[in-house]
Amino acid sequence: MNTEGFTHLPADPSEAIAAQQQMIGQDFLWLTSILPCEMGQSGDEFRGLSIVPKGNKWLMTVRVTVEGTPSVVFTCTGTPIACVGSFRKRWLDETAQFFPDRYA
Repeated sequence: MNTEGFTHLPADPSEAIAAQQQMIGQDFLWLTSILPCEMGQSGDEFRGLSIVPKGNKWLMTVRVTVEGTPSVVFTCTGTPIACVGSFRKRWLDETAQFFPDRYA
């Protein structure tokens, strides 16, 4: 196996699984607790989310109010878990695209 570029390969596969579960837990904690709290402190609002199958992918829609404007952010990936991780990365990198929420 080519291990070039890997800094750490766990000898025990359960170690890799535990690390992945920890990352998933951090993403969901951030999404359901930290993000809403931070948005509330800045005067914005986390209004909820939905994750639904869309063909062979999953679509996550996050509803927020930013600067008084009801908006949505869409994320579409191969799994619901990947949706959360992708959304978190884009939000923290400030690259998430906001669209007006037509149903607000």
